[in-house]
Amino acid sequence: MSCGSFGRATPGAYTAWETGSEAVLYRMMFRAQLVEGETERFLGALRGSGWPECLRERGALGGSVFERDGEVYVYLEATRPWDDLPWPDACAPLLSAWPGRPRGRRAAAMIDVFHDGEPKPSEMRRRERAVEQRIGCLARLRPDRYASYVCYHHMLQEQKPNSFNETYTIGAHEDILFSYHELPAFAGSSERGAGRRIGDLPDDWHAFMRPHFVPWTNEAGAEGDAVLWVRLREVLSFG
Repeated sequence: MSCGSFGRATPGAYTAWETGSEAVLYRMMFRAQLVEGETERFLGALRGSGWPECLRERGALGGSVFERDGEVYVYLEATRPWDDLPWPDACAPLLSAWPGRPRGRRAAAMIDVFHDGEPKPSEMRRRERAVEQRIGCLARLRPDRYASYVCYHHMLQEQKPNSFNETYTIGAHEDILFSYHELPAFAGSSERGAGRRIGDLPDDWHAFMRPHFVPWTNEAGAEGDAVLWVRLREVLSFG
């Protein structure tokens, strides 16, 4: 099996941490669009492609692939930043090309807008605890609330680091938010500690955030509540 080539990394499309040695851990998220009617064919080709081995050869440490309604979302940890994905040859023709650069790309890099912690690389986490679930979720953000959403999440990230799950991260592309986290939750200690106080966080975080979203109208929530985040189908995970 062969994979495509890499483009040059786009600043801001990943987060990076020192891992206690000379190595740096990069966390990246991508969004891809399937050609209409090719979902199951793509998923079958991806599962049988040996793609994780190809990614490991290029510095990947672990990752997960999720799907919903013909869109594919990828979370990756690696030793170098990527702004494009080297899809398997059998999968690339089943993906639509995104406009912009690099030309001909089959995935768009999502911008990091929140991360709760500074996790160790996936293989180190696996030695410390078993991962029972890898969860990807999707939300739609109101364009007029975009700046507010990013601002308050930056405040939360700076003032309360490692507060609930060090693997939890959110990426944004257009009006779409893609979140990834692992369970059981693990909140490690942050050597960085809390950053400077930027402003006051809301007392009721979830109530304050609710108006930022466009609810999923075709999903049923508990007791009729609007569904803001929907869970994605996990397709493939490694590391």
